[in-house]
Amino acid sequence: RDRLAMTRNVVRSPRREIRGWVVTTSIVAALAHIVASPRNCAASAGCRAAHEEVWHALNRYAACALTSAFALEVASLRLTYRSTKPLIGIIEGIEATYVPSALLSATFLFLILENICIGFLPLAHAAAPGVGLELDRPVFTVVYLEWLVNVPILLVLVGKCALGRNLAELSRPLVVTNVYIILSWSAFFFNSLMARWGLVLASFVMYAWSSKEMIGWVRSFQKAARKDLPSRELRANLVGLLIGSFAVYGVVYLLAIGGRISSTHEAMAYICLNIGVKLALLISFIGIRSMQLYDLVVNLLVNVDMPLDRQIAVVDSSFESTLCAPPAPEGGTGTMMSPPLFW
Repeated sequence: RDRLAMTRNVVRSPRREIRGWVVTTSIVAALAHIVASPRNCAASAGCRAAHEEVWHALNRYAACALTSAFALEVASLRLTYRSTKPLIGIIEGIEATYVPSALLSATFLFLILENICIGFLPLAHAAAPGVGLELDRPVFTVVYLEWLVNVPILLVLVGKCALGRNLAELSRPLVVTNVYIILSWSAFFFNSLMARWGLVLASFVMYAWSSKEMIGWVRSFQKAARKDLPSRELRANLVGLLIGSFAVYGVVYLLAIGGRISSTHEAMAYICLNIGVKLALLISFIGIRSMQLYDLVVNLLVNVDMPLDRQIAVVDSSFESTLCAPPAPEGGTGTMMSPPLFW
């Protein structure tokens, strides 16, 4: 009975964490929308003219290309599940290997929806007069909404799936990241220079703090993970990839709100960054999976003359330290520090 209660608590915990992320983000977004009171782009002649000059065909092309990547990742996930289904129950923790592909598929899906909305629908808000190069510069709110969904998924992919951090450890930087995304969006709609640049400054301070917390994930991972863990360095470098990518986003944002680049160039930069970051993570996780498989095969070959139960134990230790299951402590036997995500 105690065991069952512990299992239920483990299952509920991730749901509580995710529910907290969603509720906090929704409350902050609702308050920001009320305070900023953004105008619809369609109600402003200047915003409509600037919006029409944006090359929306690029979003349509991106949606088509991303659909191919999404279909490929879904097909890979389906085939992986079918091929490993007989091993469920034999190899402990193998279900966790499906999670990164599922999360990456979700990021591609949301990115496709974003590009469809921008490419085919006139969805934008008009910035406050004097912001940017154009009169009533268009602000693509759909892009910020996509970030509010996909950035937490990326943080879970890196923090939980690659580095084995628990969701409670991810919560603070994840929520702070979503808050500064909302603040950076709302800054476009304030006439007061002090209020506008105060929000921008607050956003970058929050970015610096959340980056420091993410670096802490790497330190914790390096202390806990085995020295021979497959793709150990690659996993740690994924944090640098995210922090560096977010910094580039910040530069583009500063150039846009400071009036140094047009809304067309801003939109093109965001398209390239959005696609590039997701593809980089996709390639990285393909590499991690490949190295994990190589390690598994080597373990099987080395122990081929040993009894079957010993072989299974070796496979267990290999898979328990894999994607979305926390790595074993240094010198450990592969025992998980906490159950895989969502199980």
